[in-house]
Amino acid sequence: MRRARALAALAALLGVAASAAPPPPGAPLVLAPRFFPVWQARNVAFPFVLFDPATARFRMYYAGSGAAQFSDSAWDQWMMGLATSRDGRRFTFPDDYEPVLRPWRFATGEVTGSARRARFDAMGAFGACVVRDGPRHLMWYTGWNGDDAPDGPGRAQRVHYRIGFTTSPDGTRWTPQQGDAGSGAVLGLGPEGSPDAVAAGQPFVIREGGAYRMWYEAFDGRDWRIATARSADGRAWTREGVVLEPGAPGALDERGARNPVVLKRRGRWELWYQGRSSGAPAFHVLRAASDDGRRWTKLPGEVALGLDPRLRGDEALHADSVIVRPDGSLRVFFAREKTLRRRAAGGEVASPSFHIYSAVVDP
Repeated sequence: MRRARALAALAALLGVAASAAPPPPGAPLVLAPRFFPVWQARNVAFPFVLFDPATARFRMYYAGSGAAQFSDSAWDQWMMGLATSRDGRRFTFPDDYEPVLRPWRFATGEVTGSARRARFDAMGAFGACVVRDGPRHLMWYTGWNGDDAPDGPGRAQRVHYRIGFTTSPDGTRWTPQQGDAGSGAVLGLGPEGSPDAVAAGQPFVIREGGAYRMWYEAFDGRDWRIATARSADGRAWTREGVVLEPGAPGALDERGARNPVVLKRRGRWELWYQGRSSGAPAFHVLRAASDDGRRWTKLPGEVALGLDPRLRGDEALHADSVIVRPDGSLRVFFAREKTLRRRAAGGEVASPSFHIYSAVVDP
C-alpha cells in the first residue's frame, strides 16, 4: 500500500498519468500512459493498426513520450512501440516494452545542435504508416529535428517535420533507410513558397498497382493542408500537389486540415482527416469522399466517436487508423488529449496527456 501511494505521489509530481482513466461509453480505452516504461509515461498517440494474417493478430504501432517540454534543454522525445491483439480490442505488449523505432538522438546519444539539425528525426519519430509488401514490411513515419518557430506571444510551434522510411522482414525489427530528400528523409521540405515549405508529415501510404501513393499533411508556415505524392519504390517521391484545402470561415476545418487516413468503402474512397476550427472544441474528425481517390468532396458534419467526457477548449483529437469491417462499418483507432487537473501550492495545475481509444462507427 505504501509503495502504491508513493508511486502515485511521484507520478502526480511529474505530471504523469499513474493509472488509466475509465473508458468512455462507445469508445473503449485501448492504451493509456503508463508509469513504466518511462518513454511512454506522458503520452501515447498516433495508433496505426493492421491485421497480420501470418499470426492472426492485429498489430498496433503507436508513439509515446515520457515528459513535457519545459525548456530547450528538455525536449519531449517521441518514439514508437508495438502492441498486438487477437480481437483488435485488448492489446498486449512485449515483456521488455522496448520501442521499435527511436529518434536518432536517443539512439546515438548525440546532443550538439549541429548533430541534431543534421538528422531529420533527431528528436522525434512518430505517426507511422505500415504496408505489407510480400515478405517485407514497409514503414513511413514523421521525423522531427527539434526546430520550432514563434506562434504568438510566449508560444512556439514545431516546424520542419519530414518523412522517413524504414523496412523490416517481420514487422518488429526495423532498419531505417537513408533518403535523398535532405537530412536522411525520403520526403523533405518543399521550395520556399510551396505548400510544404515548412513541414511535411503524417504520411498515409497505399500500394496502387506497382507503385505507391502517399497522402500527407503539408505546412507553409500559415496553413495546414493535405497533399499527395507518388513513388515507384517507396523511397523517391514525386509531389503531385494539394488535394484538400482548409475550409471557409466558420467551417470545422477553417484553421487547417491534417492527419490524413485513406480507405475504400462501399465502392468509393474516403479521406479522414483532423480539422481545426476557431470555436471550442477546436479539433474534429472530418471526412471527404472521392470516386477516384484524386478529386475529393468534403462531407458535412464530423464523425461521432462517443467521447465521454467531451473535448474541452484546445484538447486535440485525431483518428490515425480506420479498419473496414465485413459489414461496411468501421473500427476507428484514435488518440485524444485529456487534461488532468490537480491542486498545487501556486494554484491549479493543468497536465494534458494523450490516450488511445477505439470505436465502431458507421457514418
